[in-house]
Amino acid sequence: MVDCGGSGCCVAPVVDGYVLRRPIQRSNRGGIWLSEQLQEALEAKLGKPVTPRYAVRRKRSASGELVYSTLDFPDTHPTYERQAKLWAVDSVKEAMCGLPLWRMPDEVLAPHLPLPRRPAQYELPDGTVVEASPDIYRVPERLFDRAVEAPAAAGGKDVGEGADGRQVKGGLGALSGEGLHQMVYDSISACDVDIRKEVISNMVLTGATSQLPYLPERLHREITSLLPTVFKAKVVAPEPIERRYGVWIGGSILCSLGSFQQLWLSKAEYEELGPILSDQRFFQ
Repeated sequence: MVDCGGSGCCVAPVVDGYVLRRPIQRSNRGGIWLSEQLQEALEAKLGKPVTPRYAVRRKRSASGELVYSTLDFPDTHPTYERQAKLWAVDSVKEAMCGLPLWRMPDEVLAPHLPLPRRPAQYELPDGTVVEASPDIYRVPERLFDRAVEAPAAAGGKDVGEGADGRQVKGGLGALSGEGLHQMVYDSISACDVDIRKEVISNMVLTGATSQLPYLPERLHREITSLLPTVFKAKVVAPEPIERRYGVWIGGSILCSLGSFQQLWLSKAEYEELGPILSDQRFFQ
């Protein structure tokens, strides 16, 4: 299972319905991190901060043209302002960004990238027009690059450290600084030899970030280049709606099981024993 979500990416082998904990690989580079990277690229390109939609007023002049004006809301909470800017950037990411089928040099221009139905221009909420360029198109490429530092979600720590600065080596608490394809390869390498062939031929891609154009094909190419020729990799990408809402679909199925009543942790139990009970019940 290769899950590319908003908060990060996670690779977890599942064999006979059981998740193998030791080979799990996680990264904080996900959809939110890509949006933050794209926001930095847009602000560097435009020479000004991205204006959120709530701070823009549009009206038509006497000649029928749209006139944009910026509104000032000084009491806006910084977290809401940050999220509103990311919403504006998300629309640019969904409209203009994608992945080429293979890794290309930096000097290759955006029109040469095999991205179908990608617009040459995009209009931001304040009327500013963004031109297509490699620094915009190539932002999702960073999912396959080796990270030097963890994104802001991890508190700026090294990728090999937890959010609290504690060194983590494995299990659910480990963060990987490798690219997405290398995370998949490391997870497969950590599995037992007798199940590797089955895992390689049944890789399921899910998560809203996986809807980037050509991501399944690019991931298949990168993994194939790492594996020995005797193995045949297969990446299965369900329908976009299933990938986008897979977490909620799985949660609804889990809640409908008769055994779910034995899986939850009540408030009274948590208040009595604290977080250590959740660690003992769910992570051991």
